[in-house]
Amino acid sequence: MAAPRRACDRPPQKTVWIRRLLPATAWLLPGPVLAHGVAGPARTATLGWGDWSLDPMILLGLALAVASYERVRRRFPVRAGRAYAFWAGLVILFLAWESPLDQGGERYLFTLHMVQHVLTMSVAPVLLVLGLPPGFTVWLSQRSRLAPRVRALLRPLPAFLLFAGNFAVWHVPSPYEAALVHPGVHAVQHLLYLALGLLFWSVVLAPGGQPSGISEGTRILMLFGANVANWAVSFPLAIAEEAVYAPYRLAPRLWGLSPVADQALGSGIMWMMGHMTYGIPMVLLLLRWLRRELRREPVVPDPGPAPEGEPGHVRP
Repeated sequence: MAAPRRACDRPPQKTVWIRRLLPATAWLLPGPVLAHGVAGPARTATLGWGDWSLDPMILLGLALAVASYERVRRRFPVRAGRAYAFWAGLVILFLAWESPLDQGGERYLFTLHMVQHVLTMSVAPVLLVLGLPPGFTVWLSQRSRLAPRVRALLRPLPAFLLFAGNFAVWHVPSPYEAALVHPGVHAVQHLLYLALGLLFWSVVLAPGGQPSGISEGTRILMLFGANVANWAVSFPLAIAEEAVYAPYRLAPRLWGLSPVADQALGSGIMWMMGHMTYGIPMVLLLLRWLRRELRREPVVPDPGPAPEGEPGHVRP
């Protein structure tokens, strides 16, 4: 007769509940997770230089951006340096969306996904905005058919709120996990990061002097607020004692990183990259503002010693 099963030999109720729930929700998980299973110990994964996405829609979008920029250049002359900045921005987008960085971030590591997001919402938009011809930005905000709507968006408050709000919302677990599971949601996430990044950096960098009337102080406040929003999202994730996003808890492990270590590393990289991206232009704007203020200060000439007999003259 078999010995009676002790209570300590039974699986915890929480574990039983999870085991029952996982098969029912397995269809929500990304393909790579299903391929490796959702039960048992985490398995290792591999990521190599052959894991390029090469999505035809992304390649088509980048090709349209190249053609549109060449058309703009024919109408609005642009210096070579600006053109190089624009091409560099497109290269950054290509690497962020098509290289193994995309596969690794979507399937395995939160860290790689955060690098991809910073490149999409800050690094690439900065280069693209710097590459725009000044004449084109003036035309777009003053003379085009879209000018009233463009001017309404190219203001500090809406640009900042849309940029920071979009960043925060996508790090709530439900939207973030939906982007990992559904390719359409993931595409919307990246397009919003790029579009609102272009909006935010267009106001901060103000190519061609647009938008007018926005001081360096206001732009510094925008950058400071974006840095605070970046910290407010990354810090809680960095100190969390467990992985926040379920797909990463269940995904095969890459490079020996546990889900918690991956989340802490990714949050730290997100904070550091964001801090540099916002901090460098903040310092440059501050220096430019200080130089202009110093130039405005009136220089009081030295009157020299007062002649003898006049007030202020002291006899020896």
